[in-house]
Amino acid sequence: MKSWSYRQITEKAEPQIKKLMARADSATDYEEKRLYRQWAYGVFLGWSSLTDGWIQDGDLERLENLTKITSETPEEPPELCDGSG
Repeated sequence: MKSWSYRQITEKAEPQIKKLMARADSATDYEEKRLYRQWAYGVFLGWSSLTDGWIQDGDLERLENLTKITSETPEEPPELCDGSG
């Protein structure tokens, strides 16, 4: 049976979160950005669930912060056209 250490799980999750957030940052379509951010947060949630009880000081906040939008201006969804314009 295969087993992983806390360190190994964290070392796999962190770059995956960074990769997904980089893809979100480079995406030009709002929905694509949103999707990559959701996937990154999903990796964070999976990591936190797998490591619950063993999370080391600062890791929870550090990895969760990787999933946050880095730009100063949060991106808004595109305006919906109601046809009255």
